[in-house]
Amino acid sequence: MNETTARSRNLSRKGTWRTYTTADGLTGLHVEHIAEDTQGYLWFATINNGVNCFDGDEFQTFTTRDGLCGNQVYIVSTGE
Repeated sequence: MNETTARSRNLSRKGTWRTYTTADGLTGLHVEHIAEDTQGYLWFATINNGVNCFDGDEFQTFTTRDGLCGNQVYIVSTGE
């Protein structure tokens, strides 16, 4: 299967899209990367506000106060 076919197949899947904002608990609107871990949690790397983890109900925020070396995060890895 070539890359174009693989992309088309992924785009043809039906699902539900939801937009999250700071009103929902996301700490910033400039998100650089999103990853999903094996438990289904979504991890958001924000440009100036650290990392947000969404469990499906609420956001938890991780910043330099929690041990990050900086709040400018460009990518998150689930370690898998």
